[in-house]
Amino acid sequence: MIATTVRDARLHLSKYLRLVEGGEEVVIHKHNRAVARLVPERHAVATAFPDLAALRHDIAAAHPGAWADSDVGADIRRDREGRG
Repeated sequence: MIATTVRDARLHLSKYLRLVEGGEEVVIHKHNRAVARLVPERHAVATAFPDLAALRHDIAAAHPGAWADSDVGADIRRDREGRG
């Protein structure tokens, strides 16, 4: 465990974050009293975007032909013209 002051933590935050990433724990003191604790994230998992192919398939099955002949650019132009 590493102890530091608020001022030092503010000035050297990157250094303390690197230490925390390495598994250290940092306690921040203000007026000789512990006020905060930086600890490594235990559940940090890289999250990928979900595959939406199944969702697209389900939507297409529920609304057959809804987008079959759609020209997105033309739809946007019509929508904009209708607003003006």
